Amino acid sequence: MNSKIVKIKEWIITRSPETKEFDADFNIMASGVLDSLQFLELITLIEDLSGRVVDTAEIDIADFLTLKAIENKFFN
Repeated sequence: MNSKIVKIKEWIITRSPETKEFDADFNIMASGVLDSLQFLELITLIEDLSGRVVDTAEIDIADFLTLKAIENKFFN
């Protein structure tokens, strides 16, 4: 996992204390660890870490399901 994905993972854990540890294939959306406001905060974090704007008109939820999906979409 690259350092930016590690930061995202740590950010998720701080917002969802019941989620202590998870791997890159853990389904973030289906698990319910983030609420809708936190999902928007996640997008902002991805923008900050990647240095590019996430076009909310073209969001594909599949790009946010797992850390692996986030890494593939925004950090490769």
